[in-house]
Amino acid sequence: MLPDFACLLICYGLMFGVANKIEFLHGRFSWLDSLLSCPYCLGFHTGYLVYLALPGLGEATLLENLQFGLAWAFASSAFCYAVDTSIRLIEARTSNR
Repeated sequence: MLPDFACLLICYGLMFGVANKIEFLHGRFSWLDSLLSCPYCLGFHTGYLVYLALPGLGEATLLENLQFGLAWAFASSAFCYAVDTSIRLIEARTSNR
């Protein structure tokens, strides 16, 4: 099992890749464009997807898996938002020099 911080970094990497590097998704649907422009929303979806990909999912009951999946989704959304906002702030402050 991966450490929690490593899983959160995987969530951020997926969020960044989907939002910024997969260009064919942009401009298709208005709801998809809103999702792709929001690191909090996209981080939520990458959180439960990474949780579903983790090994050992069958060891818990269905209710526990739903609870842990929801917890991972919210933890990932907060982490992705914080990291993305911090990086944008750093980029904005260093590009003016």
